[in-house]
Amino acid sequence: MFPKDQKTAYIRIAEGCSLHCTYCIIPKLRGPYQSVPIEYILNDFNHCLNADIKEIILVAQDTASYGKDLQHSNMTLSRLLIQLAEKIESLNCKTRIRILYMNPQHINDALIQTIKRYPSICPYVDMPIQHACDDVLKKMNRPYTKTDLYRLIEKMRSNIPNIALRTSLLVGFPGEKENQFQELIDFVQDIQFDHLGVFDYSDSDDLASHHIKDHVDDMEKEARHHELMTCQADISYQRQQRYVGQVLDVLTEELSDDDPPLREGRTVFQAPEIDGLTLIAGHKVEQGKIYPVRITQAMHYDLLGEIM
Repeated sequence: MFPKDQKTAYIRIAEGCSLHCTYCIIPKLRGPYQSVPIEYILNDFNHCLNADIKEIILVAQDTASYGKDLQHSNMTLSRLLIQLAEKIESLNCKTRIRILYMNPQHINDALIQTIKRYPSICPYVDMPIQHACDDVLKKMNRPYTKTDLYRLIEKMRSNIPNIALRTSLLVGFPGEKENQFQELIDFVQDIQFDHLGVFDYSDSDDLASHHIKDHVDDMEKEARHHELMTCQADISYQRQQRYVGQVLDVLTEELSDDDPPLREGRTVFQAPEIDGLTLIAGHKVEQGKIYPVRITQAMHYDLLGEIM
């Protein structure tokens, strides 16, 4: 059972990971990637719909790998999404689907076209690239290059012009030189991600990356983290301005701590916990509803709006 006011729910579609990135211990802790059988996912999804959940979020270490490990099955994330989206269409409900944590090497044309085709799937891609320097990516054991990323992002934006892109980056990886970090900064400035998170490399002697030479000291990691987030703050502010004047569907949540309080909510371009909010004035705005909201102001991470 879901609490009465809860209108967002998560469905885990896989456990474990089989990627073996050199900075990550998850495969050792959780074992290889195992997709959840589709019948369990469909059961959880129907349970959410029956409970009037408005946003259902699919999660895994790499959602885009869904189905690759299932023997005698042609199931993929794209085919799973089609089943879920068509269920929503058959019920004519306003529930939306959000997908988190898609590794770029597994985002294919079929997946892009599925996101494009179904209005119930948020035009939002959370794609942790970690870095953009080929030498660093190779040491991380990430199986793509900067050129691959450029091509993928161009393909997504050309097919889905209103798509919001989120990524996660890792700074201070062992051996990351100043010019390699600058290459990452240049890439971020060029791509203009809508949302971006930065993590400092955390070392442990049971990581493969521990044995790479020339570790970056903590002060330098912190400085690079700050520089990258400062760069992204400017980008985010400029990207947010395009929403001003638009009318967007907003799923309302809790009241803010402002005085007087504002109703917090999220558009399809804002994931819970990790992205900004849309703040709505008005005491009669109920929680757990989807309202058409005209955006009146855009800040670095949050939007302000009014009910239409």
